[in-house]
Amino acid sequence: MLLFIDTTDSKRIVVRIETTELVKSIRSPRGEDVLKLIDEVLKKAGTSKEKLTEIQVNPGPSPDLNVGVAVANALGASLKIPVNHQKPGVFVKPIYKE
Repeated sequence: MLLFIDTTDSKRIVVRIETTELVKSIRSPRGEDVLKLIDEVLKKAGTSKEKLTEIQVNPGPSPDLNVGVAVANALGASLKIPVNHQKPGVFVKPIYKE
């Protein structure tokens, strides 16, 4: 099951699992904001972190994406699942400029 995270917009967080998507308007999202939204979308989708098989995160370009990339990398490493088609444990790097 695929988890999608997008924090490239400094005013909102987007988290999606299959057809279940949550968008939260928030200024300067922090890691705990992203994690809370992930927990909410997992609950709404009726699934758990253990059922995730891959994470996709928008790497940019944007100066506001560090949070989403960091959460995706940490969650991917802890669950031993790929992030953006990389091998498990290989971290995605944010893109700051085009």
